[in-house]
Amino acid sequence: MNCSSFCFVVSCALGTVLGPLGCSGRGTTESIVSSCTPGLSGECQCPEGGLGLQTCAENGTWAQCACSDASTFTDSMDATTDGTTEDASFQIRCDGRHHECDGTCVSNVDVATCGSSCTACPVPAQGTATCDGTSCGIACGVGLHDCGGTCVSNMDVATCGSSCTACAITAHGTSTCDGTSCGITCDAGYHRCGALCASNDSVDTCGSSCTPCVPPVNATATCNGTACGYACNATSHSCSGVCSDNRSTASCGTSCTPCVPPANATATCNGTTCGFGCLSGYGDCDNAPANGCETPLATATNCGSCGRVCDTLSCTTGSCAPFAITSNCTGVVSGSGSHYTLGTGWCYYLLSPQPPSTTYRWSFSARMSDLDGFGIWFSGAWNGGNVSAPAVQYEHTGTYGVYQLYYPSTESVLSIYPVSTDYNTHSWEVRATTADVRVFLDGVQVLRYAGSRPGNQIGFRTWRSTVSISNLQYQ
Repeated sequence: MNCSSFCFVVSCALGTVLGPLGCSGRGTTESIVSSCTPGLSGECQCPEGGLGLQTCAENGTWAQCACSDASTFTDSMDATTDGTTEDASFQIRCDGRHHECDGTCVSNVDVATCGSSCTACPVPAQGTATCDGTSCGIACGVGLHDCGGTCVSNMDVATCGSSCTACAITAHGTSTCDGTSCGITCDAGYHRCGALCASNDSVDTCGSSCTPCVPPVNATATCNGTACGYACNATSHSCSGVCSDNRSTASCGTSCTPCVPPANATATCNGTTCGFGCLSGYGDCDNAPANGCETPLATATNCGSCGRVCDTLSCTTGSCAPFAITSNCTGVVSGSGSHYTLGTGWCYYLLSPQPPSTTYRWSFSARMSDLDGFGIWFSGAWNGGNVSAPAVQYEHTGTYGVYQLYYPSTESVLSIYPVSTDYNTHSWEVRATTADVRVFLDGVQVLRYAGSRPGNQIGFRTWRSTVSISNLQYQ
């Protein structure tokens, strides 16, 4: 191998010299002999791979191949075929960790000659340049990170943490960054709920809560900016955290206290104030709420309602018992209630119900329509046929007037009250006390009886006349 100047032969073995004639100066690649020209140097093969520098020592022997720091080498002397020396320059050959820049082997990882470049890596603001042996990079300072070759702040909302994307913008709030992650600072009157700024005044996110307000039944939720509340519907009001019905007897009107009914009554409420309703069978007959329903409505004077007086003075389950007239003669009574017609015939008639006691007032109207008269008996006893009783007879034959008699032991006239008799309607009243019985015709007393009383029954008697009875009434 001939070279016009010094050449490198990478394939020469350790201990060979590189020159114009090749290895060992003879143009071959065989190993050189142990002797050499002192000062001569050349490229050698490193055991780890790559090239190193080998120099001929003063004693004319080759030194060991220097590999660790050899990146370039030159040799100013070379042997010639005629045994003389002359100046010659070696070509530069760099190992794999270096490359040639302006005749010098420079490091591939140096930021001034990074990779295969001979141009320095750019230095960023707030950072330093780096080189990985292939390409330039940057190393940002504390609190900074790389975004597209620029060192940006970890605290900036545009490049928060290690991100290069701006923090999201939230309505009613301002984006923040704690150096690691994005956050939100909500405006006054708002607070954070998830990724949103929610109103402090909303019933869905009241105060600092993110949970909706839950109102009680019959109410609407409210919020005062701090805590939930509620507003009762128009027909309700608040009682101990619930909305109570204004019409409830447990919380009438705006009260939270139950209505208390008086005696014999149940509580009521009209939506404003308490009231009461009488229990069945009772009435507030004195219109005094304090004593409630004080009056039983099963009496003859308050039968079914206040002040309803039964003509019969008999009340059963709130209804007046009607008068009834029976006779020992068949088919001679017609009518009902307080109006009857008694037919002709020698008959006794029983009025029921009988007076409630020995003290009573019995009134009625009577009209004889034909013939000669009729009788009225009282304080007597009827056996279904005959009657034992004092009586008066309205006579329209013989000596006209009102006769006093006693049935049936004697029908002889005991006394006569002279009065003109006729076929007109007249009012009668029998007043009984424990002392006596008095009979009045059209308001005029016609009889006083103070004798014995066989019983407490009353009735009528006919013999030939037809008699109409009406307005029957006990008082």
